[in-house]
Amino acid sequence: MNAPLPSPAGPVGKNRNGATTRRWTRRLPWFGGALLIALVVVGLWPKPLPAELATITRGDLAVTVNEEGMTRVKNRYVIASPVAGQLRRIDWKAGAVVEAGKTVIAVLESGGADLLDARSLAQAGARVRAAEASVARADAQRARAGANAKMQRDDLVRQKTLFTGGTLSRQEFDAAEMRATTTAQEERAAEFAGQIAEFEVAQARALLLRGQPARGGAGADGVVGVTGGGEPLIITSPVSGRVLRVFQESERLVPAGFA
Repeated sequence: MNAPLPSPAGPVGKNRNGATTRRWTRRLPWFGGALLIALVVVGLWPKPLPAELATITRGDLAVTVNEEGMTRVKNRYVIASPVAGQLRRIDWKAGAVVEAGKTVIAVLESGGADLLDARSLAQAGARVRAAEASVARADAQRARAGANAKMQRDDLVRQKTLFTGGTLSRQEFDAAEMRATTTAQEERAAEFAGQIAEFEVAQARALLLRGQPARGGAGADGVVGVTGGGEPLIITSPVSGRVLRVFQESERLVPAGFA
């Protein structure tokens, strides 16, 4: 009798399937690790950035900055009424350009309000002398600031030559440039102070002349007549610049010192 052949599903087939399963089980962590590394590489791979392409040509470059800015004014001057009187309407607006000694800022009609007695005349003369002393002091400060600025400008030229030749560091050249800029600003401020001092002495002299005797002698009340008292007092701009603010526009009576 012939014995029956063993079935493929017998013990031999089961052993083969088990070996294959174990082999894939051992390889599964490696596949998982490789997949994880691939995901990390894909995640860290630099992505292309969007860009606009255009044809470039040679021409002017126009750039605008639309932001709120702040203006810092270093030299400001407030014009006040030297005497009491009727202030005429002021037509100036903020931002208007004025020129020193030529632009009429305000007109005052004193109507006799600037009459001076003997003591007031003496005080007015003292104010003139004080204003003249201020002019002398401002001239000295202006000369000193100008000399200092010139020295720093000349030093900057020498420092620039050394910096171009490579014998001077960038920090030392920047320090020399800063000193030249600072002294130039100080010279400008001294010029401004000198203009103001000259304006104040001219104003003090004008007030003294308006309060001096017209035809000699004082009246019964002890008040001295005013030369040209019927003429209005014209106030011009002491410096060149721009009007920042007008405190009083309408016509009205103002006391002495009113700004």
